[in-house]
Amino acid sequence: MYQHVVVVGRLGADPEQRGGAVTFSVAVDDRQKSRETGQWEKTTEWFRCVTFGRTGEILASDARKGDRVLVEGKMRTSSWTDRDTGAKRYKTELIALFVRQLSNGQRDGTRFEDTPPRRSPAPAPLDDDTPF
Repeated sequence: MYQHVVVVGRLGADPEQRGGAVTFSVAVDDRQKSRETGQWEKTTEWFRCVTFGRTGEILASDARKGDRVLVEGKMRTSSWTDRDTGAKRYKTELIALFVRQLSNGQRDGTRFEDTPPRRSPAPAPLDDDTPF
């Protein structure tokens, strides 16, 4: 099953190239009201992301920590057994198929991908002979 995920946030560090993959983290800030104090509190959710190919190459060379980005892709969870403890470990990543820089001074609007994002086909037009 394909899960479509869209995340808008800021890069937590400069993207890192590791072989054919480029890894990066995205921080998404949110505000919620505390039940105890009634005050608004800021919370941050972190997304571990990875991309490949030309998208990764462009991202690694052009993006920097703090850049605001939009990331579209799918979630993937992998597991392994820790060699030292024997415990089962898990890692969830956002596999980025499309990344767009939203703001950063003169580089505003840079696209870090070489193909447009996949879009759903347009709905078929209604037939004029529809009885209702």
